[in-house]
Amino acid sequence: MAANLELEQPLWVAEPLYILLARHGHPQAHEAARRLAVRVREEGVDLFRVLQAARREDPELDRVVGAFDEAEWALLKDPRGYQGKAEAQARATAAWWRARLVEWRVPATTKER
Repeated sequence: MAANLELEQPLWVAEPLYILLARHGHPQAHEAARRLAVRVREEGVDLFRVLQAARREDPELDRVVGAFDEAEWALLKDPRGYQGKAEAQARATAAWWRARLVEWRVPATTKER
């Protein structure tokens, strides 16, 4: 399994890249990240090389990527710290349902008539 993960390492940044592109207003963030990931896999080169070439070809991509700050570049260079929002979303959903259950619960002192 570790060997398989290592083979895919250049693509580990695809999701954080997509999130950053979207955060900075790229209108086709998901598609842009997907295309870059395909080029990485097909050309067998590192994402940063592909990204730099794509920036020269696409003014919108260049504008958006140019807005990345140091912390965002650091995340792309070492995505192991990226966790996405799955945990936060799951916790928020659970909290929402807990609140609904409390809201819908019939008080213990109420008797049926």
